[in-house]
Amino acid sequence: SGIQEQGAVYIRFGPLCTDASCTETGVSQNLGPANSYDVRILGEAAHDRIGVWCDVGDVTGDQKADLVLSAYWKSTRGRTKNGSGYVIAGPLGATKEISLASPSSYVMRADGIAGACSAPMSLNTHLGGSLLVTDLDGVEPLDVLFAAAGEAHSGRIASGAVYGYLGPMGAPQLRDTTSDYDLVFYAEAGSSLGSIRLSAGDLNDDGHNDLVLPASARPTQTLAAISCSNPASMMQLMSANATGSVYVLW
Repeated sequence: SGIQEQGAVYIRFGPLCTDASCTETGVSQNLGPANSYDVRILGEAAHDRIGVWCDVGDVTGDQKADLVLSAYWKSTRGRTKNGSGYVIAGPLGATKEISLASPSSYVMRADGIAGACSAPMSLNTHLGGSLLVTDLDGVEPLDVLFAAAGEAHSGRIASGAVYGYLGPMGAPQLRDTTSDYDLVFYAEAGSSLGSIRLSAGDLNDDGHNDLVLPASARPTQTLAAISCSNPASMMQLMSANATGSVYVLW
């Protein structure tokens, strides 16, 4: 649509095979022409970068698959690159072109908090840098996790945070992670919790879903007294020996 780094998500309805036996290989298709996709979802503004993460599942409670996606560079509520996560209710197909600029296109949007510090050491929150549709509470419908790896949660610079929303998704349509969430997980300063893929599954065989939350930048040493007003302390984030950690919760 000519908007720089707006981002897009293309949807093709199955079956995707062109022959009955589905034996063809090396299929290549240009998604540029409008007749090459069934639904296209566009970001609201330049640099939103929607579609870095998407997931599917019934999160509205109507037994229909919904689409959850993010625009992790989106700027909302007067904040810079705080990021947003969206829930688009299924079934899709009635509208070929969906623009997230229209509030009617989604049933829920969650916005990240303001970033820590200011230029030249700005740390943007980037909510939706990863996300996951999974079962958090053992009841239907499914639930949603949005990660904000750049967030400074509880005063911990670049700790990262992962926010949970229990289904069914819907009212209120607009959520601000400053206060509007059901669960939140965060780590030590410098950890960037949720910076890569979130996962879930029954790891201890008790019949319930467990969470796997990566903190790829978690440093080996404690980063004490990090402050936006202390450039020397901020440089610890760049020079810390980050071995990373993975947290498992059940």
